[in-house]
Amino acid sequence: MGKDEIQKLEERNAALEKELTEKNRKLEVEASLETVRGRAMNMRNSSELSETSALLFHELHQLGIKAIRTGVGIFDDPNDAMELWITSVSDNKEVLRVLDYFSLHIHRVYENLISCRQQQQPYAVTGLKGKELRDYYRSMSTYLSFGDQHLNEEEFFYSFFFDQGTLNVISTEKLSEEECAVMIQFARAFGLIYTRFLDLQKAEEQTREVMRKTALDRVRAEITSMRTADDLEHITPLVWRELVTIGVPFFRCGVFIVREDEQLLHAYMSTPEGKSIAVLHLPFGGTEITNMIVDGWRNQKVYSNHWNKEEFLSWVQYMLEQGQISTKEQYQAGDDSPDLLFLQFIPFAQGMLYVGSHEMLNVVEIDMVKSLADTFSVAYARYDDFKQLEAAKNRIETTLLELKATQSQLIQSEKMASLGELTAGIAHEIQNPLNFVNNFSEVSSEL
Repeated sequence: MGKDEIQKLEERNAALEKELTEKNRKLEVEASLETVRGRAMNMRNSSELSETSALLFHELHQLGIKAIRTGVGIFDDPNDAMELWITSVSDNKEVLRVLDYFSLHIHRVYENLISCRQQQQPYAVTGLKGKELRDYYRSMSTYLSFGDQHLNEEEFFYSFFFDQGTLNVISTEKLSEEECAVMIQFARAFGLIYTRFLDLQKAEEQTREVMRKTALDRVRAEITSMRTADDLEHITPLVWRELVTIGVPFFRCGVFIVREDEQLLHAYMSTPEGKSIAVLHLPFGGTEITNMIVDGWRNQKVYSNHWNKEEFLSWVQYMLEQGQISTKEQYQAGDDSPDLLFLQFIPFAQGMLYVGSHEMLNVVEIDMVKSLADTFSVAYARYDDFKQLEAAKNRIETTLLELKATQSQLIQSEKMASLGELTAGIAHEIQNPLNFVNNFSEVSSEL
């Protein structure tokens, strides 16, 4: 075999090997994309977005995309802003996240996104080095913490577009055309994930709204059936059961009635099942938390706080010393006190609805509690009306009894007066003949 033939054979083998490598690479990329797509389609609720995102970044890492950080940016077009998730994949594949929201005009790295997006380019890239790179991290330190990542001499910021945002890669080297092509495909895949997330989020919101409306309807139906003040005892546990039904997580609850005339907070504490924990009568200004509760009620604002175990036990000890509770165990609703307690007080017209949980309630959950608090306010207003009616009824009944007693006395007095008159009349009628007889007797004696 000649030298030229050997060279041609080697070139052909090299071409075949390159083609095979490219095919294998395409198969790897497609397999990774299919894994991500499959995970996206299997999402059942919006909370799985972070898990699906982690899988996507893991697949990028497996494909050898050289990145010191990856992330996702979601555009807020009306405000020219972006919600940014920064994700780093460490050696043990642990995913770390930082989330923040800022204007796209904060730095040219993000301003570049605006022009590239308007020009419908598949991605935007900005290179920074030296002082400019250090200035970037200094300007972003207000929003995001990157540790020692900013010590690199040069970094390239890539943002690959999908409909609602960008898939971001930060690297110390420029990505190759092949790597950029892979990232464009992954950005489209993430667009699918995010669309699925939005659909699930919308469906969950609709489900929550139906559940919230149903819960409110049940409470309103019970309120409508109220006939006496005692019926409030049946309404209060129902409110807590409905909170459980609509998925608000809590393990302590209570109703705080604010009485300005008494300068007291009347607190009725219970478990979510309606089992009584304690009834407290807390003076205004007695503690910092009572001050904050009253201020929150007066301003009709949600008041939130949190206690660690020591702070909770300190409060329990204070309640024992004040004679507000009899035993620590009953107030704890168990043998152990909570390691962390988030206290949320939601205002209504007559007081505050208290929800105690292991984690802070989110905005959606707070809104659900607000809806039930407003409905409970109607029930408590009816309770007050019934109390006033029952008090008025009792006064009327007391007055009626007094009138009947007075009437009986008057009738008896009239009877006695009539009897006196009759007796006087009879005596007079008897006296007249007696006087006649007596006078006639005297005359007879004289005669």
